[in-house]
Amino acid sequence: MNINRQLVKEQAKDLIRNNVLKLFLITFVVGIIAGASNPETPITNLIQHFGNDSTSLFGDRVEDYFDSFDDEFGKDFENDFGIEEDEEPDWGHFNDFGGKITLAKSFFPDDDIVFLITAMAILGLIAIIIGLIRLVCAPLRVTLSGMYRELVHGNNMELDKEFSYVFKNAFDKNYWQKLLLTLVKSILLSLLYLLLIIPGVVFSYKWRFTHFIMMENPEISFSDAMRTSDKITKGHKWELFVLDLSFLGWFLLVAVTFGIAGIYVGPYYNTTIALYYENFRIRAFQENAVTQYDYMSIAQKAAAYNPYGAQNYNAYNANAAYPQTAQTYFQPVIQQPQAYTEPYTPPQPQYYEPPAPQPQQTEIPPQNFGETQNFDETE
Repeated sequence: MNINRQLVKEQAKDLIRNNVLKLFLITFVVGIIAGASNPETPITNLIQHFGNDSTSLFGDRVEDYFDSFDDEFGKDFENDFGIEEDEEPDWGHFNDFGGKITLAKSFFPDDDIVFLITAMAILGLIAIIIGLIRLVCAPLRVTLSGMYRELVHGNNMELDKEFSYVFKNAFDKNYWQKLLLTLVKSILLSLLYLLLIIPGVVFSYKWRFTHFIMMENPEISFSDAMRTSDKITKGHKWELFVLDLSFLGWFLLVAVTFGIAGIYVGPYYNTTIALYYENFRIRAFQENAVTQYDYMSIAQKAAAYNPYGAQNYNAYNANAAYPQTAQTYFQPVIQQPQAYTEPYTPPQPQYYEPPAPQPQQTEIPPQNFGETQNFDETE
């Protein structure tokens, strides 16, 4: 049974209604700090990959450099170096042209060379600092997915609470597992895209739901999150590919508008992915592709299997939350617009509550009903 894509996308539109700017702001801030403010999809990665390859051809860049020198200094450097049109440059001419140092000095004064070297060093240092900040803050990308999962479950938080949720959960006691998840996943996908394009796309969909899984139970390891995501998406990766294709027009609109359309597309796409995760999760439990133990850490599994500790262990029971007999899609909690303004209170989980003890009634002392008193109302 395939997911009803149109239904899920309509649900996503209802969820982000009146929340677009708030969701975009937190997504944009996380993107600036941790990277990937735009939706990360195999399609957009491929476009960027081929775009970089098309602009990194060695000959084209060399020709551009020569043309820029011609315009700047009014010289024909191609003829000076003995390079004919449509001919590969002979780099030996650079060494024969009075040496590299002499050539550089003939182009730029000494002060300019020092300035260029200093500027390059400063820019390199800034790039290193930005890279380290993004590496340290990479778990924010995991908790951002958790925030969108909270949204589809009805927890429509205020902006300050969204920031608190994302940053507080990113740097909690499970920080290292979130960091390893983003780091290992990014390195492996980069190598796969660099060496083999098709496996890179396949593994991107294979690990699509790792962030949601880790936020559902932060105690699990990054490897368990990747393994569980593989089980959930097994045999259904084509649905995710078709979903990304349905957003291709939106991605092109973002590019044409220089990112302005991303104010709407970013929250819309991320909410849709969160809804898809819930639907994939339900179906995986229905098809017995995963069990409750796939969402447990090693310590939790050990406690659940230990008869002496299991009685006091509140095991994560995903089957109880979504029984296998259910044959419906995940229904998100959509906040309906109200005519008046009141503080938002998220829906509370429906747990069993024992009946409240009734107050004890005081015992009425026995009365002697044998004797009666007559009262004269005229007195």
